Amino acid sequence: MWTVKELGSWTSIILLFLLFSSVTSQIQTEEFVTLTPENNFVELKVESGTDVVISVGNLSLDTAFSIIQANVFLGSVTLSYNRTLTQGNYTTGANIGLVLYNNTEKEVFLRQTSGALLNVLLGLQVYDGNAPIPGACNMEQSIRVAPFLPTRFSVDLVTVEFPIASWPMNVVPPTCDGSPLQYDIFHLYLPENDISQETLFKNIRLMSDWKSIQTYGKQVNYFGAPVNQIEFANYVGTGRIISVVVRGLTSSAAYVPTTSYGCTVSSAEEPCELLSSVLEKVFGACLFFIGLFMIAFGHRFFKIQIFLVGFCISMIISFILLFYFSQPSKLDATLIVFGVGVGGGLLLLGIWAWWGVPVLPVFLGCLILGFLVASIIAYSPLVDLSILKDNVTFWLAFLCFVLIGPLFLVSFPFYASLGISTVMGSYFVLFTLDQYVGSNLQYIVINILRRAVNSDFRVAIVDPPFQYREDGESQKIFVISKTCPEERE
Repeated sequence: MWTVKELGSWTSIILLFLLFSSVTSQIQTEEFVTLTPENNFVELKVESGTDVVISVGNLSLDTAFSIIQANVFLGSVTLSYNRTLTQGNYTTGANIGLVLYNNTEKEVFLRQTSGALLNVLLGLQVYDGNAPIPGACNMEQSIRVAPFLPTRFSVDLVTVEFPIASWPMNVVPPTCDGSPLQYDIFHLYLPENDISQETLFKNIRLMSDWKSIQTYGKQVNYFGAPVNQIEFANYVGTGRIISVVVRGLTSSAAYVPTTSYGCTVSSAEEPCELLSSVLEKVFGACLFFIGLFMIAFGHRFFKIQIFLVGFCISMIISFILLFYFSQPSKLDATLIVFGVGVGGGLLLLGIWAWWGVPVLPVFLGCLILGFLVASIIAYSPLVDLSILKDNVTFWLAFLCFVLIGPLFLVSFPFYASLGISTVMGSYFVLFTLDQYVGSNLQYIVINILRRAVNSDFRVAIVDPPFQYREDGESQKIFVISKTCPEERE
């Protein structure tokens, strides 16, 4: 048996051990990284509770300032000028950066407290005294100079802001008069459904230096207001990198590039899904088989074709009215729109059965064809022209293309019926396959609905991604439609 004295000694030892373990677990470990103009990108894995001291070396004498950037894969970190976080000296995010002036700061500190291991890409961009300073006239972010692009997204839009830049350092006195500065916007789409660290970091490297940005990025124009807040159409699940280059009189500089997948991504193995609920997946599966049926046998079952024409028109109209005047949940909207679509299909079928004249169903079906033609034209860089950012001009042009279908086909009801069943069925199949293949042709119609119900979408940069999946899907649908000929009586 242990004596009271022995028990007290062991108790003291255990308490000291627990105290020591508690203290050491809270101590921040440090790593050291040096960035140079020759070795300006470093990838590293940062554990939670780790501080990374980032220093800059081998700068030339004509260097006026440099930008240290940190881009994180599926997470966020903090960059600070000091080891201790103080108001106005740090920023937190997934794509952030700090400006170092050559005669003052020499290092910054990165802190990671997410509780998980994060992959971080560190970068360095160096500029002379002729280059404007990105984010130096910042009036909105908490840090005094913000050379990065705060980004957020909604169902329809990806919104990117850039704090205003200042004149070059060789201009005395320094000024925030933006009149001689020009901002160029570039973006680069990542491969569809590719949510991987390797792909992201590889393309961020290409979109960091302002000269490389011009080579690999696509320049787009924005006509909205304010000029430092950019709206992009959101293509959920397709990653994109956005960069802004500010041009001065004799030189240029780039903001830290930002990234967005248009959704909340928890891991690389779980990409975004548009059809998230069971009801939506059932609806998508039904749409797929209805599309195949229409391609193969649509003209032979004219009553079914009439029902589907009324179903589609009723769904489009009810969707626009529903979201224009309210903001229902996804489930409620699906049930309401589907119910109205069924009612509209039955109503059109009843009208045809009562009067027995096929002109109205064929005319409405031709309107559907014209709507798809107009939507395809709107799903192109043409819609980003400044003249089409005006709602009156856009909808008048859209209406003209919608009327192309009835004008050319209503006098040929047999061929119109063939075209209606084939084209509608093809888009039904295409829309469903998009959910699983990961392409974006579904947005041919979705972007039109966005334009109708969301006033902010008017000025958004549409510029859709055209990649190999779009070409592959289109070719497959074309082959299916050609190998399922209609019976010609």
